[in-house]
Amino acid sequence: TEFGVRMVRAQEQIRAVLPDLDQQTLLAIPGNTPLLSVERVAFTYDGRAMEMRRGLYRTDKHYYRNDLQ
Repeated sequence: TEFGVRMVRAQEQIRAVLPDLDQQTLLAIPGNTPLLSVERVAFTYDGRAMEMRRGLYRTDKHYYRNDLQ
């Protein structure tokens, strides 16, 4: 909204991963803690990529929810 660009669709890739050493330290978790890795690319009306997002989610404290309409 701030830049006058609208997202109309997105592609997400979700997979289970184990944390590397830096992630273990930052998240204060042991190396065998499963995480969800979510990578998302959002697109504008004309199909141009406008946003790229990567996230790691702790599965012991959070779940991933996706509403499809």
